[in-house]
Amino acid sequence: MKTRIFGIIIFIISLASCSQKNKNEYDIVNFNRVTSEKDSLKEMRVIYESNVIQSLKMIRTYYNDGSLLGIGYFRNQKRDGLWQHFLNSKVAFEGAFLNGKKVGLHKYYHSNGKPSMIEEYNNDKIINKSEYLEDGSVIYSKKY
Repeated sequence: MKTRIFGIIIFIISLASCSQKNKNEYDIVNFNRVTSEKDSLKEMRVIYESNVIQSLKMIRTYYNDGSLLGIGYFRNQKRDGLWQHFLNSKVAFEGAFLNGKKVGLHKYYHSNGKPSMIEEYNNDKIINKSEYLEDGSVIYSKKY
């Protein structure tokens, strides 16, 4: 009896976590591929449309060797959400956009994974900028 109750509890928890996961409009499970295999190979990109929000699209771009170059989102043909660029399978840049405008932190990384530059934006206007050496020491910092 305890085993059966435990199993039911686990099942309910897993259902709840799945439903929460699908609520994230940027989750890959909420997108369907719209570019053909042929077009994807030719252009080195794959475009997906959201099955949750009609105006939301995801683009994934690739290097010639097939490794991931970047991931980003468009809403109403403007950048929206987190954008990431990769170099040698490591994040080289990450930054957020809202309605086509830069918002929040935009981070650029050295090959060792430490930040090379961090910019902070509010409604597409830069408010802070710092640059770093590979060892993490600050070489430039300015508030706007």
